[in-house]
Amino acid sequence: MDLEKERKDQLQIIKRFAASLTDKNTVEEIIWDVADNVISKLGFIDCIIYLLDTEKEILEQKAAYGPKSPEPYMIKDPIVLRLGQGIVGKVAASGQSQIVNDVSADPDYVVDDAYRASEIAVPILVQDQVIGVIDSEHSEKDFFKEEHLHLLETIAAIIGSKVLMLRAYDTLKVQTRDLQIINSLYKQSAFVISHDIKSPLANIRGLIDIYRLNQKNGNEEENDQIITLIESSAKKLTSKIDDLNKVIDARNEPSKTAETIDFSQLLYNIKMVISLEIRNKQAIIKEDFSAAENVRYPRSYLESIILNLLTNAIKYKAKDRNPVIDLKTEKIPGYTLLTVADNGIGIDLKKNGEKLFRLFQRFHRSVEGKGLGLNLVKSQVESLGGKIEVESEVGEGTVFKVYLKDLG
Repeated sequence: MDLEKERKDQLQIIKRFAASLTDKNTVEEIIWDVADNVISKLGFIDCIIYLLDTEKEILEQKAAYGPKSPEPYMIKDPIVLRLGQGIVGKVAASGQSQIVNDVSADPDYVVDDAYRASEIAVPILVQDQVIGVIDSEHSEKDFFKEEHLHLLETIAAIIGSKVLMLRAYDTLKVQTRDLQIINSLYKQSAFVISHDIKSPLANIRGLIDIYRLNQKNGNEEENDQIITLIESSAKKLTSKIDDLNKVIDARNEPSKTAETIDFSQLLYNIKMVISLEIRNKQAIIKEDFSAAENVRYPRSYLESIILNLLTNAIKYKAKDRNPVIDLKTEKIPGYTLLTVADNGIGIDLKKNGEKLFRLFQRFHRSVEGKGLGLNLVKSQVESLGGKIEVESEVGEGTVFKVYLKDLG
């Protein structure tokens, strides 16, 4: 397989898998989709996906491609490995990927259906815990390269993201015993899932489009960076769902998940998530967090607040100038004040001020949106004892002042 053909195949794999994030509802559906529609496109001879039984400390073969799966959704003569047994077991125990170029020189190699010459194994992680391993072998020595490892780790990260989302939904269902709690929690969780997660997914889709355009125009130099950005967006998606799951586990008491957050680092992560949007709109984002460099707050809430205010500022840019967004912080009694100011089209507060934070309210029909973001920001801030204020002039820009309640 030549390099260009391999890159095209990898692009299609990432595109298909990124697009299928919302299509699968069980772990079994996810891993069989990986085996049938992802691994099968890589030119591998076989692939086995193991899932870890943490109580028994064993790894079970749950999905396969190649000789081990002669019929759809069937594994021929499945084997079980102890945690730490074989190359797969070692990877599961360490949480570290491994390429074995010559299995004859590796005493950990375990023969399954046939003896092969080389092997690659990548852990599937959820909240830093191994839940399974993607494993493939090949009849040639030195078959597996770093690009195979990079691609499988990206696929494993996306699997982990989806599994974590399923767990979040399962947790949400359990809490239906308390209707008042579940109604409040569902509102927050549903908005975060439907609204905030769109940014990294849109980033992935946009980066894939750029990758394809680069290939079409013969401009391959940028594509290594594009693949890195795609992987970064997938990891940010995992982090977002991880934080959401922590809030759900706190049973609608998000203050329990408060941690010390560095504003600069959080902003950097958010800019990576919306990198394509920043690039397309030529947005300039400035920061001054010198007066209050960090705050104790639930990470999922603060990330959602800043993400929504940033994307709104970019979305509602003035036609005659690039968006410039200033973020700064200061300490005031009982609060950390976060100010987000932009030079966009502004809001007529006399006309729309009372409706600004209501659900499904939109004030500029020429810009796409569903009117969820500001309502979500207000709900998150006020649920923790804070408040939000807005100043704006049509044609001049908008300033949001977010009072983050000190949580100790």
